[in-house]
Amino acid sequence: MALTGRMVAVTLALSVLVSGCAAGGRTPKAFCDTLDKHRVQYETAMAEAQQAVSDGGIAGLFGGATKAVSAITDLQLMWEDLAEVAPDEIAGDVLTIRDDNAELLRKVKDNPTDLLGLAASGLARGMSGSASYERFNAYAIEHCGSSPFGGQ
Repeated sequence: MALTGRMVAVTLALSVLVSGCAAGGRTPKAFCDTLDKHRVQYETAMAEAQQAVSDGGIAGLFGGATKAVSAITDLQLMWEDLAEVAPDEIAGDVLTIRDDNAELLRKVKDNPTDLLGLAASGLARGMSGSASYERFNAYAIEHCGSSPFGGQ
């Protein structure tokens, strides 16, 4: 009976290990695949926002602004997803960026009309987390072949 219990435990442990590997885990490939998925979504959303603005008029301006804010808000989903797959060497920076962005989005939600305060808060947070952004960018270039923020 004890042998059967051990066999079940070993089988369960192996199945968890195999399913973790199959799901991608914390690998550069899983990181890059997640980054690419969100980059395409963001670029598509921003292109739609720019198109709406170029259509002109108040409706175009409002529609474009709404789409742009939505695209930027969706970036938080990217940080959440990247936090799940980031390899150990970049995971801390991804968590820092994720948390900084979450805090900024919370402030936008709490007081959307305080643009000056939000800009100052965003600048201060960006400066405090700039090393994390730089390491994130360098990691993406090295492992994914391109910068997530444009350019090389």
